[in-house]
Amino acid sequence: MRNQLKKKVPITHRINPYFVAISLLIVLAGILRLKGLTFQSYWCDEMYSLAAANPGNSYKEVLAKSFNGVHPPLFHTLLWLWFKVFGFSELSGRVFPAMFGIFTIPVMYLLGKELFDGEVGVYAAGIATLNPFLLHYSQEVRPYSLFLLLSLLSLFLYLKVLKHLRYRDFAFYLVISGALIYTHYFGLLVVAVEALFLAVYIPSNRHKIRKTIAFAASTMFTLILFILPVLLWIIADASRNSFWIGRPESDFIIDYIDIYFGKNSLVIIFIISLIIIALSQIAYDTENREKNLSINFLAIWIIVLITVPYIVSIIFVPVLIPRNVIIILPAIILFISVGIKSVAIKEFRFIIFIVLIVLSVINIFYEKNYYKKVSKEQFSFLINNVIKKNKYIPVYSEESTNGVNAYASLLGYEKEIKSINETDVLNDLDKQGGCFFILERNHRFNIGEIDTFIENYDLRIVRKVVKKGASAFLLTRDHTSEYPCVKTNRD
Repeated sequence: MRNQLKKKVPITHRINPYFVAISLLIVLAGILRLKGLTFQSYWCDEMYSLAAANPGNSYKEVLAKSFNGVHPPLFHTLLWLWFKVFGFSELSGRVFPAMFGIFTIPVMYLLGKELFDGEVGVYAAGIATLNPFLLHYSQEVRPYSLFLLLSLLSLFLYLKVLKHLRYRDFAFYLVISGALIYTHYFGLLVVAVEALFLAVYIPSNRHKIRKTIAFAASTMFTLILFILPVLLWIIADASRNSFWIGRPESDFIIDYIDIYFGKNSLVIIFIISLIIIALSQIAYDTENREKNLSINFLAIWIIVLITVPYIVSIIFVPVLIPRNVIIILPAIILFISVGIKSVAIKEFRFIIFIVLIVLSVINIFYEKNYYKKVSKEQFSFLINNVIKKNKYIPVYSEESTNGVNAYASLLGYEKEIKSINETDVLNDLDKQGGCFFILERNHRFNIGEIDTFIENYDLRIVRKVVKKGASAFLLTRDHTSEYPCVKTNRD
């Protein structure tokens, strides 16, 4: 009876502060990654992506151009489909990688939570949201933002499989890891990290040894099946004798950390201090088995992604550049986050986190002036303001087969930009009215220095436009007329 007389108390659900924090960070990541998407011109590497993913290509051409560009085909395949659905435009192309950059933030939280706890996950997601290197590659039409997202998903699902040994997690893990391998060859290193961690994990979890070994064997067999269709391309790329990437210096990791965190000395001092705090706390707290396993996981992650590409670059062909090992950055961020969590006083932890966020904001908006400072080769300016306005004057470029044609078409230029290597420009001069453009990257004039070229063939420069890494030269053989190309442009 007394129970019936009791007043009904409304049930209130406590709002999860981590959920609120991650929701706000996702919104912030969206604002930062979708802001100013078309401010920068597409540069050479992005034009390679356009050449492969041009919606006018057949899928056979997408595959061929992807592999010729030393990348597996998944990113270009998805981009090709994206262009078919959402249109072939600068904005459409840049939104595509930005989406992966946004999705990376919640996955960063989930991975931090799985390895440590929700607080570490929030710190990691917050630092990643405002990291200038991750922001840059979220706005570049290249595979790196997809590579990063799939790598983090693979690592997260791998940990879920080890923890629960559920078929559902295993199936998701295989799909994601297969997609990872088809996005970037360095995805194989992520799988190697996962395989090596088993040597640490199995001895500490003997009660699961049979299921864990069965999982490992099934994974290896399935991923080998994934690799077989692209094995010939992997071998061909591995056997290259030369590449544009230089051999790394022995202290390259110091330079990489500097690049990853915006070349800000104060930020670098901060993160090194936090990593030292994390390592000292780990050394002190040796009894925490779960935490030690997580730290071992991060250590293997960083060591494999550093040493294997370094050894390959020294012994075989150089492959080590910051963006190829972008997946190291989240591991470093997780170490930093553990360092913040290791500070005993909670209020101090919050202050340290906020200081890092403020320093990142200052780096993006003031030191780098990221959204206002031109940093990429300005092909869009040259095509829109020089080439299109002189549409009857033919254009030649050594970049013609590497995407400048696709980019010009995207920008509304209807004629073909011919390749200097394929066409004898000088024999066509009479047909062209004596004038032509050469459109090049500033360091890419492989047919000879422009001055030598002009002298050897008795040419003169009618006009030269240079814009941040790219140049357009209007050349002619006519040395008498003050305006030799006017007639050509009107005909």
